[in-house]
Amino acid sequence: MVRKKNSAFINFIDNDVFKIIVIYIVLICMAICQVIDVYSEITRPLSGPILILLSILAFWEILRKYKLPQPNKAGIIDQPNLRNNFIIYFVIVVVAAWAIELLGVRTKIIFGSYNYNDILQPTLSNIPIAMGFIWFLAIVSSYAILQKTSRINLNGIPTLIKSIIIGFTMMFFDFLMEPAAIRLYYWSWLNDIVPLQNYFVWFFVGALFAFLGFKMRVLKIVFPNIIYHIFLALLVYFLIIQFG
Repeated sequence: MVRKKNSAFINFIDNDVFKIIVIYIVLICMAICQVIDVYSEITRPLSGPILILLSILAFWEILRKYKLPQPNKAGIIDQPNLRNNFIIYFVIVVVAAWAIELLGVRTKIIFGSYNYNDILQPTLSNIPIAMGFIWFLAIVSSYAILQKTSRINLNGIPTLIKSIIIGFTMMFFDFLMEPAAIRLYYWSWLNDIVPLQNYFVWFFVGALFAFLGFKMRVLKIVFPNIIYHIFLALLVYFLIIQFG
């Protein structure tokens, strides 16, 4: 009886609808608390860890969609292990994106002149670790948006075109994120002006990461609905902060 209860509870919390509802509730409550300045001393420091957790959740939900390659009749595995490919891709994007952010802050050339404040924790070399995870989250959720809104078979669209579309979606993501992030004091731009090159870099680097994902064959499966809803929940979060 106890095992059945435990199994039912695990199945309940592992239900996609439950997880989606929790994500919306958490992000909306955090946004409202920060807008009306109630418990903001608690919710604001949680921003970094929650963004990391959302990225890891997206990674895990997609990873579960990949099946291990099975041997053929001769007992030989002649298919690529896409689970391993996806794990490698996740690490590449998170590390490379964080390194790009580090170079951007140090050189002031890539994105423009900006600095991170002490809100997004933890940090490494004064760069929030969450930033690498945000890039990964933006890529997979942008592709989930493309899958959800496309009326045609995406397999028939050239990889370059799909990568460009994802790059534009990521640029739109950053466009909505910037005002909220500045208001929350995540980072600061010189003269409080976000340069156009920042959005171009989000488009260009995002498209490159997406192109790499297609070449590694990790962006070809149908993503679970929760990835799409993570994107929407974050947009709701940014919009509440921006206009609240």
